[in-house]
Amino acid sequence: MLALQGTVPRGTLNFETGPDERGPALPPHLDQILDEIAQTLGAAPLSDEARTRLEPVLVAAVDTWRLEEEARAFLLRPHMLLDDATPFALASASPKGAERVLRILGRLKYGTAS
Repeated sequence: MLALQGTVPRGTLNFETGPDERGPALPPHLDQILDEIAQTLGAAPLSDEARTRLEPVLVAAVDTWRLEEEARAFLLRPHMLLDDATPFALASASPKGAERVLRILGRLKYGTAS
């Protein structure tokens, strides 16, 4: 969670903690979006590690774009600042990838993307 400090607004991360105490819990409909995106990309079911990395990315994408469909489109579209990888693929692959995507979302939200 410390890696996200300063990248994602505090209010975005303040979801009620889930029963397993692993961190912020996504609302059920957002959790389903992760599975739907993985299916769209033909990816294997998400591991717990990948899901944990993707949850704050999805929350930040929805917070930035304000519409779930726009957030989904962002996550599925190759991005030039990510060497044409999709934000979803990069964020699910590694913690550093998730941090890169979160930085881009922060820049988009606050108008400093370049």
